[in-house]
Amino acid sequence: MKKQNFLRQLFIMLIFINFVSMLYSNQAIISQIVGKVEVAKKENKWLTVSIGTILSSQDKIRVIGEKSRCVLILENGSMVQLVGNTEVVLETIFSNDTKIKLESGRIRSKVSKLKQGETFNIYTPVAVASIRGTDFGVEHNNGVTGVEVYEGEVEVKEGLLGHSVYVKSGEQTSVIPNQAPARPSNMPKEVLDKKQEEDTQTQNGERRQEIISDAQKEIFYQISQEEVLSRATDELKMAEYQLGKTIIDAYGKRVRMEEYIVRPQQNQFKYVVLNTREDRFDFGKILFTFNDTLPANLKDVTKNMFYYEGITKPNLYLTGVDSIISNTIDQVNEIASGGDMLPNDTSNPTNWNVFFSKYEFYVNQKKRWAFVDNGDKKFSLSEISYFDSNGNKLNSGPTYKFEMPSGNDHFHFKQTDTYADGFTISAEDYIITDNGKILTLGEAKQWNRNDLRGKLETLNFERVYTSTDFSGRKIDLVYSAKLLSDAGILTLPNPAEKQ
Repeated sequence: MKKQNFLRQLFIMLIFINFVSMLYSNQAIISQIVGKVEVAKKENKWLTVSIGTILSSQDKIRVIGEKSRCVLILENGSMVQLVGNTEVVLETIFSNDTKIKLESGRIRSKVSKLKQGETFNIYTPVAVASIRGTDFGVEHNNGVTGVEVYEGEVEVKEGLLGHSVYVKSGEQTSVIPNQAPARPSNMPKEVLDKKQEEDTQTQNGERRQEIISDAQKEIFYQISQEEVLSRATDELKMAEYQLGKTIIDAYGKRVRMEEYIVRPQQNQFKYVVLNTREDRFDFGKILFTFNDTLPANLKDVTKNMFYYEGITKPNLYLTGVDSIISNTIDQVNEIASGGDMLPNDTSNPTNWNVFFSKYEFYVNQKKRWAFVDNGDKKFSLSEISYFDSNGNKLNSGPTYKFEMPSGNDHFHFKQTDTYADGFTISAEDYIITDNGKILTLGEAKQWNRNDLRGKLETLNFERVYTSTDFSGRKIDLVYSAKLLSDAGILTLPNPAEKQ
């Protein structure tokens, strides 16, 4: 590993100290799973997935086994439930145009109220169900399509000849190839019983999902010192990695650092750092969520979660990162969601980089800027929007001021953003030793290669936020290179490797 790659990793960590995950633009998320569910993306390779997996247009999903099921939440809030032995293709899942092809099995859909011009269609090999209502089921087996409507109205059209009927709440119809749909009739008791069973399963799944989302709720709302320390007391007993030490920060203040990593769910790990000074308490938390279950050895995934070298896409990748950095009064949150690994060259890939389709930045729970990908999976400044304190979009972005306050030779950087409404926020970053000395480029160049790793593990990062929204306060968090290295999040140079 070359030295400049290591410095790039330090910069990445300074950025990734603040991430947070929410809803996804032009995508869907798997919110519930029972049994076995598999997804095939562009590579057409079926992979077992877990709760939190992000889905895009053209993805295929299959639910294996009679008792298996899964629930998808679309970007517009609609819910699609797939029951046992079902296979679908998400042809398009844009907020204004949803087309889902049911190859076989059964779909239950609860559709958010459509706005003018929006469409939601379920296709089968013989029929199309176009939504005019909110709650309905479509089933296709042995060449026959059945449609049941529980609320609202659905237009059901035979695929080849185009004959259609309108099915109202409490009615059902069926379609066979080359014939008009059957006249709608009242649903019998066994169909209503099946609906009730599906409702019960969904409600139970929603209760499970509430438990799963506790980790996200914690990131946003549990910011008092008592809440943070109480949770840390319990989590430290289960910590996979932990480190505690006392150092001097960049301002000459003694700070007690406690860091640890735990796994809230099978596809997540959380990094926590606590700072206690004589007159203040600061903390940071980052929740990393992946597309599938994490391996026993966390390093097997952390070493490749931002950047991966290889010709094939890694099986495990980040789908979202949730974070907070706070002084228990003020907080900075960021939302990175819709994560995927993208190749450097689609025709001949040699490496892959993490990419998030949506990224939002919050100060004291007010959104200040957001990036939303337009679907091309490329970053563009035109895809960033900025907001005032009332949530109104600003006509122009902030002005930026970059400084190196301690001199061009020191790892001490400061950026201040000033918005059109007068709001400002500054992020000041340091790389310091345990005694609070700011690392210089000259010192780093003098390190003996054989001692390099040991030297780097004695370093610490410090991020300081100030803002016009903080009433003179600051957020000041110090965290170590060593724990990040131990967990594989930060890969330090190996003296045995060639330059």
